[in-house]
Amino acid sequence: MLQSFSKLICIAAFLSISFFVNAEGSPFYVKANLHNADYDLGPGGSKADTAQFGVSAGYAFSKHLAVEIGYQDFGKISITDPGTIDATADAFELSVVGGWPLNSKYSVYLQFGVDIWEASATATGVSNAGQISAVDGAVDIFYGFGGTMQLSDDISVFIEYQVHDLGILDINTAGLGFKLLLSED
Repeated sequence: MLQSFSKLICIAAFLSISFFVNAEGSPFYVKANLHNADYDLGPGGSKADTAQFGVSAGYAFSKHLAVEIGYQDFGKISITDPGTIDATADAFELSVVGGWPLNSKYSVYLQFGVDIWEASATATGVSNAGQISAVDGAVDIFYGFGGTMQLSDDISVFIEYQVHDLGILDINTAGLGFKLLLSED
């Protein structure tokens, strides 16, 4: 989990600005998703996949533009060959979402943002060193696209694909989720 206090200050400032830009207009919303996370451990590295989840909250300035803050838990993978490598990653996210309604029920969107991420890995039996552990973190970009189907005035479901470049670790996610509009009334 991320420990940096300054990153949390940035997130709080982002939410405060988003709230005061258009306090009387567009709705707030929350999203939850379940994805398949495809880990790629860099050039010559191994690949693995696992289930992952995410949650986010957003503020829609219009039907075409929104900002989101979220958290993604990219799950845990284990690779055995010749030793064992266990890896986990998670990220706080800040993003901008551009949407295009196709009709009253369906829309598509593009998403671009930053991951404030942390990843950890433990390797056992891979070299003569015994067990090796490492933790890394940084701020990197991510992007994605998806489609939404409106089920009611307040609830929609979505499918999406995202690309996360976390240093030497690339994680691509594909999955589905739901979005709930929070009424200001």
